[in-house]
This record gives sequence, C-alpha cells and structure tokens, in this order.
Amino acid sequence: MKILNKIVNALKSKWLKDTGKTAILIAIIVAIFFGINAVVQSINPTDIDFTPTGLYRLTDETKEKISSLPEEDEFVIYMFDYEESGEYEDFIEFIEQYSKINENIKIEHVSTTERPDLVSKYNIEEGYGTIVITSGEKNRVLKYYDLTTYDYNTGDSIDITEERITNGIIAVSSIGKIIPIYAITGHNEVDMTQYMTLFKSNLELENYEIRTLDLLTTQNVPEDCAGLIIVSPGKDFTDLEAKAIKDYIEKRRKYSLV
Repeated sequence: MKILNKIVNALKSKWLKDTGKTAILIAIIVAIFFGINAVVQSINPTDIDFTPTGLYRLTDETKEKISSLPEEDEFVIYMFDYEESGEYEDFIEFIEQYSKINENIKIEHVSTTERPDLVSKYNIEEGYGTIVITSGEKNRVLKYYDLTTYDYNTGDSIDITEERITNGIIAVSSIGKIIPIYAITGHNEVDMTQYMTLFKSNLELENYEIRTLDLLTTQNVPEDCAGLIIVSPGKDFTDLEAKAIKDYIEKRRKYSLV
C-alpha cells in the first residue's frame, strides 16, 4: 500500500495538472492494485517455489506416485517437535504439499511431552525432529539425519527429504513391497546390527529388508533374493556354499543382460 501512495502522490504533484484526469487515473491504478492482490491470493503464493533448484517443490514424479495411490489407503504423517514457525516453516510447508496432492494424507504436529502414547509406540526421542509415516498398522520412522546424505568426494550435504518421505508413504501403503536382501552367516561374519547400523538402516529406508542366510542349511540362494551381502567372513566357504553363490551370480548376470 505504501508503493501505491507514492505513485499517487507523484502523479498528483508532477505528472497531471488536470484534477479530473488525475482522479480517473488514480481510480484505474487502485482497481489494478486490488485486482492483482485478489489474483495473488487466489493462487496461494506459498505453493510457488521461486528457488533456482526447486528446493521446496515436489517433483512431477512424486506427484504422480502419491496421487495414484489406492483410494482406500489413508495415511497420517506425525511431525514430532517441529514448531510451525521459525526455522522449520519452509520445511513444514514442503511436507504439507503431500496432503494437497492426496487428500488421504493427513499431517499432524505432535509434541513429545503431550503425546507419551505415541512416543512409546514409535520409540521417539525428544528434540530430534522425528517424522513417523503411518497407514493402518504399518509405519516408517524417519530421524532428522535420515533426510540428508553426503557426497564423500566433495563433502557436501545432500537433501533427500523428498525421496525419504515419498518412499516412506509408498512403503506403508497397501501396494508397498519389501525387497529382501540376504546376509550370509556361518563364517564368523561381522555383525551388521552392531557394526553396520547406518548401512542397514539406509537399506531399510529404501524398502529393503535384510535377512540372514545359512547356505549350509538352505543349499541355495532364495529365488526372491535381490542381493547378497557377505561381510568379512572369518573362515572359508564350503564347495557347496561357493557353488550356490556362483549359481546366484550367474543367474543375476543373465537377467541383467536380458
């Protein structure tokens, strides 16, 4: 409104001497000003991302995936200890875009001190900005450090919030599928649950499930195996185990060439 007053005063003092013409021009300017204001309000400028990289805008791929989820699926995204103003404002607006794409997605802001039931159910730590995506009995818990990764060549931090949230929603949906990966045991391998927790959790966030595999018992690699993990074995494989691993690798090579 200050800008409008400056324009009007300039016109009155310098540009137009005719009072009648000045009044008409001022009326036109006022009409244009309020017309633009009405248009801006109707398109909701908070939905428009003017950042060069589109940091706060969901990609078309995500929009397609989220909008095409089964109509019977209902989701709740709990945001623990994220204040709705201040430093988290842009982040919250970004997450809320999911509810605008799919009306079955609800966003709830939760305080860990006020909802001890949810804190206990999802094992939430106070003050860590945890996000829990739920649908029915299925859930995906995301800590703040799950939303970034690093380029070890440059040392730069890379935001992967959209990837994590989108994958989480799909994972807890009725069409979500868990992809099994098998970790071979029986040779004094490194315990992944103790020494490779970050690697394990990152795989799980991508909808993989790590299962153990004793080849001496099964004698072959399961058909649903999407990958084998062998972590620093302390003793040699038997001929039977080695053959099972080679057969699996050969089979995967044929599939990759098709």
